[in-house]
Amino acid sequence: MSQIKRGELNATTQRRKVPTVTRDQIQDNASAVYNESISNLMNEDILQSRLNFDAQVLLSFSTPEKDSLLYKLIKAILPSAQRGTGVKEAFCFCRVPEIHGHIPDPNSYSDPLKRISFILMHPVLKYTPDSDSEPDLPGKNSIVSVAFDNFSYRSGKITNVIYAAQQDDYTLLDSAAGGSRTAHGEGPTVGGTALEPGTSPTNKIIEYEAAIEPAYGTTWVSDEISDIKSRVDGEATLWSGKQTNSSGMRSVLNKYFNDSSAPKFGTGFITTGDPKTWTAWSAAFISWILKNAGEFPGSSKHRAYCQTALENRQTDGGPWRLYSLVRERVVLQVGDVLVRPRPGDDFVSHGDIVYLVKDGIAYLAGGNLSSTVKKGMTIPLNADGTPISTGRYLVVVKKNASDRDATSSL
Repeated sequence: MSQIKRGELNATTQRRKVPTVTRDQIQDNASAVYNESISNLMNEDILQSRLNFDAQVLLSFSTPEKDSLLYKLIKAILPSAQRGTGVKEAFCFCRVPEIHGHIPDPNSYSDPLKRISFILMHPVLKYTPDSDSEPDLPGKNSIVSVAFDNFSYRSGKITNVIYAAQQDDYTLLDSAAGGSRTAHGEGPTVGGTALEPGTSPTNKIIEYEAAIEPAYGTTWVSDEISDIKSRVDGEATLWSGKQTNSSGMRSVLNKYFNDSSAPKFGTGFITTGDPKTWTAWSAAFISWILKNAGEFPGSSKHRAYCQTALENRQTDGGPWRLYSLVRERVVLQVGDVLVRPRPGDDFVSHGDIVYLVKDGIAYLAGGNLSSTVKKGMTIPLNADGTPISTGRYLVVVKKNASDRDATSSL
């Protein structure tokens, strides 16, 4: 075996052959330097010498004032050569799933102090736009390509903006220092997810999400349910150019209520007068789509099947169970039902079903959307199938979900 050169802590069998530290650094803090070097070697080996990844933006900002808290944080994190002073510079805290999966997702916390504490556990990367104008910062949940400086994965630069989300119009650090604020004047915030204006903070879906005891470190996965896409496609074709009160659609609506696990609605179906008073049928539509999926707790109300799914999870009951989209890692699959609260009283909500997952995108369909069936709503996915952003959905109902890591190790 080759001898390790004096002053070099890296084994010669590793790919990197140059010292990672100087003699002065070893003398100043030998233990810390040793630990850093071993960590770098492990990172390099596990991630196969990769320095380039796709990442999710957690927080972005322009070059801060030198007397600000933000500047002091950046100074402490970035190497001096990376800090810069140009007004056109910007920085982003970024999350790489392959590297930071063990760190709690900051977006799952509504408390600004907790969010910023977890954000600061992620690397800050430099963003320099090509134009001479002030940069348009990639906002929270933007997807970017990044290149790290070395295998400590603590600093580097953004090389490309794949998907640019709108920049938040408030400063998280200010919020953490002076109390929580809501982005863009939105409704209440749950786990970093801003809900629609007018949404009741005591909405049942918010209540059910809060009642979930999250399984941190678990990635929930289930078998895809067959026949979902064909049923969705058939109904979308049937509803093409039609609305709730269109001629001939009453029989279709009755089908959703009567020929599914949803409770029969009887003769009280309203499709006249003010559309706001028409009978809601989106939950019955979901129940009909899943009528052959086995034991789906169908209902004419989304909150009802969510409540049953929550109780199933709490009591280890039926196969359909409720999971949090803001505090848990969930792989989105065909047959999953995503539910969000809606503006109004505590009981209004809406759910859509995943009918296709393809090329890193989950496609959703729903009923009673602008009084018809719509499909094609999309959610971008990470490489492992978990959502990059779930919009305003808070919970998902899945069948026979299990821990992917535990299953793969059997």
